[in-house]
Amino acid sequence: MDEPIDQQNENNLTEIKKSVIGKSFFSKSNIFTAIIILIIALLPIFMDNPSGEKEQSASQNENVSPAPTTDFSAKISFTDGKVEIWSGKANAWLDILPGKIIGGDSQIRTGKQSRAIIEFTDKSIIRLDENSHIILKKLNDKKIEVIQIIGRAYYKTNGNSFEIISDETKIVASNSTFFVANRKLENEQREVTVEVTKNLALVRLQKGNESIEKEVRAEEKLIINLNEPVERALFKTPLLRDILKKNNFYLWNQLEDGDEKSSPLNPPEIKIIELPDSIEKNPSEVAKLEEKITLHSSYQPGSEVTLYWALQGKAPYGFRILRSTSPNPTYPGSEFVYLPSPSIRSYIWPANGDIEKYYFKICLSGKNDDCPIYSNEKEEKIIL
Repeated sequence: MDEPIDQQNENNLTEIKKSVIGKSFFSKSNIFTAIIILIIALLPIFMDNPSGEKEQSASQNENVSPAPTTDFSAKISFTDGKVEIWSGKANAWLDILPGKIIGGDSQIRTGKQSRAIIEFTDKSIIRLDENSHIILKKLNDKKIEVIQIIGRAYYKTNGNSFEIISDETKIVASNSTFFVANRKLENEQREVTVEVTKNLALVRLQKGNESIEKEVRAEEKLIINLNEPVERALFKTPLLRDILKKNNFYLWNQLEDGDEKSSPLNPPEIKIIELPDSIEKNPSEVAKLEEKITLHSSYQPGSEVTLYWALQGKAPYGFRILRSTSPNPTYPGSEFVYLPSPSIRSYIWPANGDIEKYYFKICLSGKNDDCPIYSNEKEEKIIL
């Protein structure tokens, strides 16, 4: 019959005492022997309740509150045409219908002549134009993170902070309304534009270790040319609503928001001359069409000179804005700013220094670093 545990412990301790009698207790061999015997003696005590510590840990875990959860979500509230969501399970794009609840990492895309509306719990809205593709990276009641891969989207934030990443560009805004477009242009040019219609957005361009930030306020447009170095990539211009009103996506959002009022800050209407489809499809006819630029300008005392223009034809290599203190500025020779984007139609030139009068022209930039076509000349008197 086995001895009781208490008797075993007493016998083990007696053996420890015998092993060290007549010897120096602090010798290395005695210390090592004593430790081994002590472990053997105490082993039954630990075996008597081997799970005591685990039971305590489990009891503590029962009292820990679960991580807070949120009811924040997004919903596809409207679709028109071909609207799809990526399914990782099916490894394919699937049609999506209004009413579908979507979460983080959802990918949504629209086809040609198609649109979609995404509504969030806090009443924020994203509206997608045709041929657009976004990823709702993160959704919570503090921040909505979106990756805009291609196309155009309208963002209406309602308290929640939006963070939109499009190529190397990051846009951050709260309680604002704005458009973001990511486009591939001619000559492999890539461009991101941010057009703010309410409050403001902070735009950051990051290329490697270089970065630049711009604040875009209501009635302003920022053009980011991703092919240019950071220091020359950003161009801020006025938001020309009269031109926007010719865009169906802008008009649709204006009607959805119930806002049909025009801004008092609008400059005079610019007549845009568009090429008929028959000419677009016939290169020989296009070659016969003479390009023409009509330049307009406005100046507010103590502010900047705002230049905006209408183009007949195309500008595959962008524009050069010329400024001179004498009439008839030309390139090369006069002070100039190069705008590589073919779609830009306005520019703000700061009115600083001690010059009382400037003359402006704009020219089409040629493929041979020249100016084959010039606009009319505009003269602005600067109030110092």
